[in-house]
Amino acid sequence: MINGRELRIGNIATVANLTGSVTSLTVCEDGDADITMSFSPGYDYSPEQLDPVPLSEEWLEKIGFETVEENWEPSVGDAVGKLFYNNMSVIRQRDTGKFHLLLDGGPDEHEYGFAGIELKAVHQLQNLYFALTGEELPVKE
Repeated sequence: MINGRELRIGNIATVANLTGSVTSLTVCEDGDADITMSFSPGYDYSPEQLDPVPLSEEWLEKIGFETVEENWEPSVGDAVGKLFYNNMSVIRQRDTGKFHLLLDGGPDEHEYGFAGIELKAVHQLQNLYFALTGEELPVKE
């Protein structure tokens, strides 16, 4: 289940093993919502019917993250991907396997800041990216 207040148009979610993007969204004051997904344009879903899509290396690649060379190892974990043009990386920690946001000085600089934000789902990364940059993440479904 996804909280209706966490969703934005364009977010990726799953309903009954079908993965798609939110195409319309109406959130009521009580937190209830009517959500239309890309795979069924004529049908509305409730947030209780939607499941988050777990963040994975496969989804990072679909979003456009590029694998970083193997010798790039900041002390906070293994690098999984990097969006050079916005100075952001998502790393996977060696010990826990969890994904976290890493802010850095760009591809030619070596100063990193561990934001400490654990990312569990694709829609969380989409929302965080939008909040920090004002731009949408391009996602290939």
